[in-house]
Amino acid sequence: MRETFTAMLPVAGGGATFYQATGPFATEIIQRIANIAGLKSVDSMPDDAFGCRFTEIQREEAEKYISSPDPEVITYPENYLTVHLNPKKKIIDVYLVKGRYLNEQKTGFLMRCLYYLGVLPLLIHANTVCVHGILAELNGKGAIISGPSGIGKSTAARRLPPPWKIHSDDCLLLTDTGNGIFAQPVPTWSIYFANTDKPRTFDGAKTVKVEGLFMLDRDKNAVEPLDKMQAIVGFTKSIGDMTKLELGRMPDNIRKELFLKALSLGTSAVRKIPAYHLFATIDGDFWTPMRQVFES
Repeated sequence: MRETFTAMLPVAGGGATFYQATGPFATEIIQRIANIAGLKSVDSMPDDAFGCRFTEIQREEAEKYISSPDPEVITYPENYLTVHLNPKKKIIDVYLVKGRYLNEQKTGFLMRCLYYLGVLPLLIHANTVCVHGILAELNGKGAIISGPSGIGKSTAARRLPPPWKIHSDDCLLLTDTGNGIFAQPVPTWSIYFANTDKPRTFDGAKTVKVEGLFMLDRDKNAVEPLDKMQAIVGFTKSIGDMTKLELGRMPDNIRKELFLKALSLGTSAVRKIPAYHLFATIDGDFWTPMRQVFES
């Protein structure tokens, strides 16, 4: 196993975030994340890049970080993982200890955590947010289907027939480039927690221009225009939910900044992109009214 490994996740508009690992265990974990999330292997991380450095350290060295009073040091005691966060810097240092991960499920939780830490510099510094939702594409046009947990987003994603393409069924990155709103896939990490499926791979570098926002509901198969205020509230919540879930341990000032960005970018997206109420039953062809909206 190589002692160092660097990968890049490009985002719409020409931005990118880098994952740089040092140490055989850190390298192995980041390589697995790269394979699953569609990160591109590169030779090095530029000096002015956004990104994370993942460094493997000894357990004795990690102990001094676990009880650190420094507000910029975030600890994950269950994984012996520490994060040195300076919001003014583009690079975040992450230290992890080999040997804490005893099974594939725990490794899955670790990979999810490290993936989002790698994206964090973009969420802080760039015009990018995480959204809880589906990214689908029809004839080059992107559709985001969002809604509360349990409403049936994953089921809807499985049922969308060709020529619809499903790029992600749980989470996505959304970027406002100034020339449009673009989305790209984020891996569905929950498959590792259940440990019931072979790992899927995602084309994390795939970007699709978003042409429709759909808030999912049940009871019939129809698409209806959604009031702008309802759309802003619903879509912003889909961004805020993912931010809270994946980055809940961030310092208060960082969390506040991320939630304000969620509101800003969510509002901007709804103003620029048509928003709809998507009603779908468990066995109906809800994709027909979606297609009609895209073709009108």
